[in-house]
Amino acid sequence: MSVSEQPPRGKTVSVAPSGGDYATIGDALHAVALLTEPGRRPRVEVHPGRYAESLYVESAVEIVAVGTREETVVESADRACLWIAAEDVTVRGLSLHLQATFEDEDCYALTVSQGHSLIEDCDITSTSRACVGIYGDGTSPTLRGCAVHDGGHVGIVVFDEARGTIEDCAVTGHVGAALLIVSGADPVVRRCAIHNGRGVGVQVQDGGRGTVEDCDVYDNAEAGVYILEGGNAVLRRTRVSDGSRLGVYVYAGGSATIEDCRIHDNEGVGVEVAERARAILRRCEVARGAVAGLAVRDESEATLEECRVSGHGDAQVTALRRASLTLRGCIVHSGRDIGVSVADEAQVSLYGCELFGHANAEITVMRRGMLLVQDSSVHDGQGFGIMLNGASARIEGCDIAGHAAPAVSVEGGAAPIIERCVIRDGGHSGVYVEKGGRGTVDRCQIYGHALANVIIRSGGDPAILACTVYQGRNDGIAVLDGGLGMIDDCDIHDNARANVALTRASNPTLRRCAIHDGGGSGVVIDAARGTLEDCTISGHQEAEIVADGSPGTIFRHCTVQGTRTPSILLRKRSHLIVEECAIADDESGAWQIETGSSVQRKDGKSRWPFR
Repeated sequence: MSVSEQPPRGKTVSVAPSGGDYATIGDALHAVALLTEPGRRPRVEVHPGRYAESLYVESAVEIVAVGTREETVVESADRACLWIAAEDVTVRGLSLHLQATFEDEDCYALTVSQGHSLIEDCDITSTSRACVGIYGDGTSPTLRGCAVHDGGHVGIVVFDEARGTIEDCAVTGHVGAALLIVSGADPVVRRCAIHNGRGVGVQVQDGGRGTVEDCDVYDNAEAGVYILEGGNAVLRRTRVSDGSRLGVYVYAGGSATIEDCRIHDNEGVGVEVAERARAILRRCEVARGAVAGLAVRDESEATLEECRVSGHGDAQVTALRRASLTLRGCIVHSGRDIGVSVADEAQVSLYGCELFGHANAEITVMRRGMLLVQDSSVHDGQGFGIMLNGASARIEGCDIAGHAAPAVSVEGGAAPIIERCVIRDGGHSGVYVEKGGRGTVDRCQIYGHALANVIIRSGGDPAILACTVYQGRNDGIAVLDGGLGMIDDCDIHDNARANVALTRASNPTLRRCAIHDGGGSGVVIDAARGTLEDCTISGHQEAEIVADGSPGTIFRHCTVQGTRTPSILLRKRSHLIVEECAIADDESGAWQIETGSSVQRKDGKSRWPFR
């Protein structure tokens, strides 16, 4: 049939290299366009063949391949294979192959610039800048079941306020981004496989938005998902995996909401949020990366809610350079290095989280980092529980248990506030403060550690307030090597060795403490000073007080009630200062003072020849 002949209105016409109503698709479209009526859409059936055409559709029509898409090919060398600029257009089962150059900026194998069209079960490839271009305010096509592959640069680009739905498609093998969303575009991408690209899987930038749901993004050479420069995307129920670099990268002012996603087995960081970007992750699993699971840096903000992070080679969660990170109800476990790492004035808050099973510390905070941990469980690590160096922290209502190294380590001027925590059953010490570490440990239970439950050394100067320190497998509180500290209103009991051990030039103050019922001595002083005020010392299996080489420890207003004789033993030229103390059997068997040792009494008692 010639172009001048008119097909029946609303009827189907056929296109075939021979034997059809028309020999070219363009001729068929031109003919049916003259007859389009409201509510009556013509149908063009395309039989197998190779059609060297550039098609422009500006009226409602249905274009359907009769054979398979592999054998029904529209190919062009310099212009779009198919350009849709109309409402109510359906295209089904075609292959669109464009052999254009990269410099042909606006040339796409499929261009959609208007309308609510349906493009279904098509095979689309192009050597130009993109295989598919969708643009224009009000443009909202649906691509369904298409293969968009092996593009010379971008697979699908959506821009200039366009919307649309891309579903059940395979977008693979592109040099650049498989899917690029920019300049106010806001498509929905659903149940797509986006993989094996030499660039980024999904890229959203320059005010682009978009929702990616139930997709599989994997084996891309760059980031699986890249959101930057004002891009704002939502990812739901999507897997981002096996990338040669990052999983999800939110950068340079980009924003992301990531829900119910699995991000795993990427060579780079699982999720990175950088350069004043923002991200929210809910109910996600971030697992088995070669480096970090989540990295937030450079004044960026991120929130994780009910997420699980595990199996990474570096710190599983890290915050740097004034970043702000919040974790709520998250589980961070089984990493090959650190659980949560905070540094360089970054702020991290954990609420109701569980951290366990890391090869290094569960949490490290250093270089003026800031940490808040509330109502969380930090347990069973192969290294430290919480390590603070030159940082600030507040730790409240937590269970910190089962660590091979100190459960809480404080040094380098760090000054945490630790309140109402249970710190227990470690292979080292419970609280370890050294090298200028300070801070407050308040109303905590500290027990069951292999070394002293509390160790203060080398200039450490904490306040241990209203704590119960008990059932240690070694000393209860050990202060040594120039350690200081204020230990006030504590109950220290039932430790296997000394309840309190002061050694090697330490000089702490203990006030209003109950020191009782230990397996060794109550207070052991070895070449140290210290002041004990208003304390009660009683019920120990060995002497209540043992001084070896003490140069002048002060006991003021204390009560000493021994069950062994002597209850106070001075050796190696020790010197004690005793002020207004109540000592059982004071004038008979309470004291054993070896040659060269002395006691200075300031309570008026002088029966014994104290010097």
